[in-house]
Amino acid sequence: MSSSTPYGPIDLLAKTWRVSSELSGYAQQDAHEFFITALNQIHATSRGSTHLQCICIIHSTFAGLLQSDVKCERCGKIADKTDPMLDISLELKGESGNEQNLTLASCLRRQVILLTPPDVPRSAFSFLSSSVHTLIFLNVDVRFTHPEKLGPNEYSCEKCGKASHASKRLSIRKLPPVLSFQFKRFEQRSLDKSAARKIEAPVRFPAALNMAPYTTLVMHKQEQLKDAAGPATLVPDRNLGPEALYDYDLFAVVCHEGQIDNGHYTCFSRSHDEWYRYDDDKVTHSTLGACLGSQAYMCFYVKRHLDYRPYVTPSYITAREQEAVKEKEREREKEAARMREVDDALLAAI
Repeated sequence: MSSSTPYGPIDLLAKTWRVSSELSGYAQQDAHEFFITALNQIHATSRGSTHLQCICIIHSTFAGLLQSDVKCERCGKIADKTDPMLDISLELKGESGNEQNLTLASCLRRQVILLTPPDVPRSAFSFLSSSVHTLIFLNVDVRFTHPEKLGPNEYSCEKCGKASHASKRLSIRKLPPVLSFQFKRFEQRSLDKSAARKIEAPVRFPAALNMAPYTTLVMHKQEQLKDAAGPATLVPDRNLGPEALYDYDLFAVVCHEGQIDNGHYTCFSRSHDEWYRYDDDKVTHSTLGACLGSQAYMCFYVKRHLDYRPYVTPSYITAREQEAVKEKEREREKEAARMREVDDALLAAI
């Protein structure tokens, strides 16, 4: 017989307090900070780190790759660099730089800011290392699609061997299965905490999102078509794959109600084709329209078509199982070596 008593995740709360002192206690905390802390701890305590890449449940779900292209305006050389991403935080400013007529797409086109925990050193930005124990986030402030101009004091070209003007652009090289967006509604422009404010501006976000315009492949294809004065159509294209691979569907939204120093979090979540609203222990049936009209603080989108066929084991699971087999084999070899040492010691004693 099922109980109608709400479930309180006491163990999760206690564990969070033990591993994250800044979140402990009964003071109000930020939902995004808790989300990042939870990802960090799940990652740190999960199996899946190998010498090639981390295949734990967190990186398998949220990990993508960002590509930064810096073009020297003196010689035209393009220097590209890829870095991992797990979470995208967007400033609430549209393409015009103000807080009016905001949409997720306009915030994404203008700029993206990926938060770096203050205790994560730059040397930890090694996503391919087997010793990673902290989540990796970039500390950048650049624009998608629109290049950012860099002055001579900000860039030194390897080919020219001297400082020069350059343009920098960010794109997504690899899309993750789940995209997590945070809208930076809490702003503090100075060291004075009393100057902090909550941005109440509404943000329109879609039920379905196509990420193709923000990917490295599509941006490079756009440049090729522009240079060749070809048609503007990007898809279908054999190199880009079907357009459906870039489609995402909204499945959860975290909302903040109230002011910066006195607020309350609620959540909308989709189960199959039904939407529900979560408000502490109260769960009520809702609609997609109510969700889209809410004051979103965080939005979660899941890839409509994952990179594997139904009934086929995903590659990350296969890799995880293979690594587990290798780990057991290493343990057996260590045990065999230990037993040989014991036998040798016994023979020496005789």
